[in-house]
Amino acid sequence: MHKDTTDFQISPNETNIIKGVAICAMLFHHLFYESNAYGYWTQQIAIVCKVCVSMFLFVSGYGMTVQYSKLNSNRVRDRITSTLKFLLRRLIKFYLNYWAIFIIIVPLGVFAFGRTLSIAYGTDNSIWSSLVKDILGTQGADSYIITWWFNALILSLYLLFPLLYRLMKRKPIAAGFTILLFLWPREYIVDNFFYIFYLWNSNLALYTLVFVLGIFSAQHIKMINFFSNKIKRQLVFTFSSLAGISLCFSRQLFAEEYADQITLDAFITTFVVLSIVAFCRMARLKLSPLAVLGKHSMNIYLIHTFILMFFFPKFIFECKFSPIIFIALLGESFAISVIIEIVKKKAHFYSYIDKICKRLY
Repeated sequence: MHKDTTDFQISPNETNIIKGVAICAMLFHHLFYESNAYGYWTQQIAIVCKVCVSMFLFVSGYGMTVQYSKLNSNRVRDRITSTLKFLLRRLIKFYLNYWAIFIIIVPLGVFAFGRTLSIAYGTDNSIWSSLVKDILGTQGADSYIITWWFNALILSLYLLFPLLYRLMKRKPIAAGFTILLFLWPREYIVDNFFYIFYLWNSNLALYTLVFVLGIFSAQHIKMINFFSNKIKRQLVFTFSSLAGISLCFSRQLFAEEYADQITLDAFITTFVVLSIVAFCRMARLKLSPLAVLGKHSMNIYLIHTFILMFFFPKFIFECKFSPIIFIALLGESFAISVIIEIVKKKAHFYSYIDKICKRLY
């Protein structure tokens, strides 16, 4: 690329920065969105922080596309085989990291804190069936930890990825499909078209939009660079930042329905990601603290609600200063994640994952 131009392709470090921002938003959202006890603006910001889900999905779609694009197969049979292996590697990494937390959280919750399986899953459901679904990450909002609903969503999008990748490859088809997703669920025809999505996972129809925007951004980064370099990177940062902030206000003022809010989250995410990348290019900063948080984001996502449920009510919420509450939850979640990663390293956890995945190449 010419020395006077900027490459807006998201680097691995910037991916972690975006995840770091997203996990901070997730914790802030779960702490303060339900109550105005800490002030009107604190609650409003916490509600907007729901955008964290879209941020994780955007970088997931983007990252999967970058990795999948490296697979070179001309024969249909080879493409199918390589795609299945690609998905299997992704699922193995997800499940082994998820199960590493699951086998800590669930027994600890049951035996130390009295959150039995019947309390978590309800007496109207089969406990063992619910447990198996939870182990598989498909229990949704009825998971042992309610915020694990995201597992079913991301797993569904993993399985849909090859199809979505093909749809977003050609710009005319990508444009039509994106419009279709944008109109959801206000058009009757789209409601019928995506009925299967509701049967499978009701969140898919709302969140597929931001996932495909991540896929599209990775596939058509040259086009994005071409248009973005028409103006200075400082203006790209300023415009994307102001656009993101404006959409946040629009989300709170004009988007009354949940579906409309999630739709706006997709575009808020796109501008936030662009502003982060532009800022990193402009300031030439690695933002290491956020990048480190991003590396621990999956662990923090899986454990922070457990901490919030069983530890925070006892001593943290006695403090009425929201920044301290947020820092306390983030610090405790991060510290536990670090300990878990140390244990994983001692147990050669990632070496075993690498050995398993290498057999699939």
